[in-house]
Amino acid sequence: MQVTLFANVLPQFNPYIALLRQAVQPHCEAIVTVRPRFTPDWVYRYGKAGSIAHIHWIESHINPRHWFEPDASGYRYLINRLGNNRLSHPARATGLLVKLAVALALARRTGVPVVYTVHNLTAHHHNNSYYAYLERLANRLIFVWANAVHVHSHETVQAIARSYGRTRNVFVAPHGNYIGWYSNTVTRAEARLHLSLPGDTFVYLSLGQIAPYKGLEELVEAFVALGDPAARLIIAGKVAHADYSARMATITQHPHILYLPDFVPDHKIQIYFNAADIVVLPYQRITTSGSALLAFSFGRPVIAPALGALSEFVPSPVGLLYPPHERGALTSALCRAQSISWSSQVILAHARQFDWHTIGSQIANIYRTVLLTPEAAVSSRKEHV
Repeated sequence: MQVTLFANVLPQFNPYIALLRQAVQPHCEAIVTVRPRFTPDWVYRYGKAGSIAHIHWIESHINPRHWFEPDASGYRYLINRLGNNRLSHPARATGLLVKLAVALALARRTGVPVVYTVHNLTAHHHNNSYYAYLERLANRLIFVWANAVHVHSHETVQAIARSYGRTRNVFVAPHGNYIGWYSNTVTRAEARLHLSLPGDTFVYLSLGQIAPYKGLEELVEAFVALGDPAARLIIAGKVAHADYSARMATITQHPHILYLPDFVPDHKIQIYFNAADIVVLPYQRITTSGSALLAFSFGRPVIAPALGALSEFVPSPVGLLYPPHERGALTSALCRAQSISWSSQVILAHARQFDWHTIGSQIANIYRTVLLTPEAAVSSRKEHV
């Protein structure tokens, strides 16, 4: 069994692929490789008996990249502009979608099984644009042509059936934890000193990409409504868009809000989690539970809306769920969190359930299934006709 993971994401932003690779490697005869895009060229050159293509983040496979670094200057800057303007960027995205469709058809013809892991069922960006249309087409393609679909929660199984009609060969294997991936040696006192936070305050944390789908504006509003002089809110992470950064900079002008709009390197992640009392995840929509697992891996409870996978993976001993569409519900959850005696040991024990060794075995079983029953996806395709 020879597995190639296709993930067009930078490892410094998301270690999921590195952890998955380590987890499935013991079950594979050949070295598990990682490539950015699933293309016809790969199928022609490497597709053979026993090969498996495992695709992740389908939306990233049709997202054109800059030809040079985003901050390039001179002629490189001009080339980047030419390749990413209003006309060329959609055209390039359309071309990538066509390549993806050809690769999937070619894989079917040559007998290379395709496994798809669902990280996002709906796009985080470009919701009302041509890109959203292309992403929906990409989802339809992958759900029709994939031999197997891997999801992280039972709720996602139902969501795929509702939205795309895919019911055959959909397997559940949870998202793994991050215990041991990031350094965790800084004490609470040291972390708070680093961030200039008083030792006796209750600290709420939102760490990760700063983008509209994260519900951060609602979080700021809820925190201000809390009106607690002994509480602090930290919002830190890389900003998705400059205009949104300006919006956030305006609404976070509050003496008890620490707004840090910059990429947080791996070695500093422990500072934020160890300084916090609880992590707040006020998502407007979510498919996987990676952010919650990261918080749990540092022994921190979470506050989150009762949406998607979060409803399955955030039981009461390790977090608070609130009704996302109920006015004032997030403020109430912020308030209630201070009255609960959270146990980091209980939370860590919960995180250890999602062990990558076990998950690697589960994913390997999916690989074996598609190798033994390649006709399963053909039946699945007929369901969609």
